[in-house]
Amino acid sequence: MYKRCVTLAAFLRYRHNRSKVEHILVMTLKKSLIILAISIILLVIFLTMTDPLRLPLVFLIAPFLLIAIISYQSLRLITRRAGLSQARTRVIAISVTTLILLIALLQSIRQLSVKDFLILAALTWHHILLTAY
Repeated sequence: MYKRCVTLAAFLRYRHNRSKVEHILVMTLKKSLIILAISIILLVIFLTMTDPLRLPLVFLIAPFLLIAIISYQSLRLITRRAGLSQARTRVIAISVTTLILLIALLQSIRQLSVKDFLILAALTWHHILLTAY
């Protein structure tokens, strides 16, 4: 009888702890989705309401920061849904976000070519393979 009570108590503790973990995961997902939605809305508003020719130089960085936040949060959500670990998710999200930003920056100064894109994509793929395992 004692063993059954201990087993039941352990099961109830496990179930309680599991529900806490599930609650934390749901809250993290909600927070990520809220950040993603706000960033998308801010980017759309910023791009539709401003003229880059009349904008101060400091504010030209804002779209790139918003694109970085959107791509990072999106990639994190996608890779976590795929069942990857948190460390691997972070590596993939940061690497691909960096690739997207570098391509956007090179295109904005009209220096992007097919060769540059292929080099950046290869470096990103190599970085993911080296650091993710």
